[in-house]
Amino acid sequence: MGKFKGNKNRRLLLPFFVIDAAINGDEDAIDTVLLHFEGYITAFATWKMRDEHGNVRKYINETIRDELRNKLIKEIRKFKVA
Repeated sequence: MGKFKGNKNRRLLLPFFVIDAAINGDEDAIDTVLLHFEGYITAFATWKMRDEHGNVRKYINETIRDELRNKLIKEIRKFKVA
């Protein structure tokens, strides 16, 4: 597997065979893709709010997180090759 060059985090890329399997409907591969992007999905679904004492709290909106997961699955399946 390759790595992003010059990236401080050195995140690993998803292997091509996982992406290909996900596009072709392999549920395990789709779960692997979802797991890979779980941090991004959670970050986009997280809101910072202040409580009555002025403390900042983070809340994860489960509805938005589920919608983002479903959108990703829909996008993966859109590329399915017959």
